Amino acid sequence: MEYFDRDGKYNFIDENDVVVGYDNCQDCCEWANWFISEERFPDKADEALVGVVPEDLENWIFDPRGFKEGKSNFENDDTNHYVSFRLLDKKTNKKVAYLILFNVHNGYYAHGFTMEVGGLLKQSGDL
Repeated sequence: MEYFDRDGKYNFIDENDVVVGYDNCQDCCEWANWFISEERFPDKADEALVGVVPEDLENWIFDPRGFKEGKSNFENDDTNHYVSFRLLDKKTNKKVAYLILFNVHNGYYAHGFTMEVGGLLKQSGDL
């Protein structure tokens, strides 16, 4: 998997042409970002991991069926949403991790995300 950011957008692309994009143009009172976790439903956004590109990122691929969305307990704001995308170790297809996109805000800000598989839209929404 490769990662790049451009013009306030984060992009993750794996070797199977699965692309996850996330708009991160920040506004006033929000905290939107991403991180990779061993847990699908982490209790908080691990600030040590937020926005850090792992050294072994090239060893992962997306599982296109592994999308979940939910409400988090990251902060005590009104609206805390996240989505998770399951990642598989491309050598074994067994070891699992999750790309977590999140937005902690007071209800006035949103960030769009998409997941495309082979150029076709599979998931989209706003956090």
